Amino acid sequence: MSHLIYLRQRINAIETIQQTTNAMRLISISSHARLRQKKTHLERYQQEIKQFAHVLRDVRPVVATNSDDLAAPQQKTLVLIIGSQKGLCGTFNNNLITFIGKDGLLHMTTPDIIVIGRHMVDYAHKVVGSRSFKRFDDFTIANFVELSAQLTALIEAEKYTDVYAYSNHPKTFFLQMCQKTRILPFDHPQDTDIFSGDVKPDYKYEAEDLDALQEYIYKLTLGVSLQNVLFESLLAEQAARFISMDAATRNAEDVLNAMKLDYNKLRQALITRELTDLVSGL
Repeated sequence: MSHLIYLRQRINAIETIQQTTNAMRLISISSHARLRQKKTHLERYQQEIKQFAHVLRDVRPVVATNSDDLAAPQQKTLVLIIGSQKGLCGTFNNNLITFIGKDGLLHMTTPDIIVIGRHMVDYAHKVVGSRSFKRFDDFTIANFVELSAQLTALIEAEKYTDVYAYSNHPKTFFLQMCQKTRILPFDHPQDTDIFSGDVKPDYKYEAEDLDALQEYIYKLTLGVSLQNVLFESLLAEQAARFISMDAATRNAEDVLNAMKLDYNKLRQALITRELTDLVSGL
């Protein structure tokens, strides 16, 4: 009888876990769908900024801090490690840490480090070690644009010349890949990379405003580059969490079926034994 009670308690516990994982699965797929709706708008915004920045470079070259002049004095490097704010997303963070360790950038240089995502901080110590780093714990769908603005202001204030980001991006819904993205200095794409067809947009501007305009476009380009990396990480995180919670829900269902079968067999055996004892006593 005690084993029967134990099985009943275990079944109740697993059913509760299954309800939790199923709820997390639904939340993840809902969040992923919301992000997918925003993806087109973000890509269009990024395309427009790149087009305008490209035309502006044709008028006047960008300042030295934005160029590919790696010999510039006072070179400063910043590394962003972008993980998840919450857990329950499988090996999402661990795979990224393994990727960073294999890349070796943190071992070859001593850059400043910013870790993004509360859950990522525990993993980051594996590659950061005892070095100090800044952290941004609050990293969600609601605030990634604000976070990119804070990072842009910090990069400008500290005058970083090289900025790299380690993050995940969704190659497909079921496959998340780790990547290293160079945010600064900017890449200079060819015309065919940003313009559709052979026609370039015709922008009008005042010559005396070029310096202020160039500085403003630089901030926009930096901000949208950070937004894109953060957005891709969020998209990959939600997909990874759905896959993890879906597997957990299915596993819980399999365990429940096996335990219910054992429970029913044991219960039937106890009933049969009691009936046999009752009949034998007559």
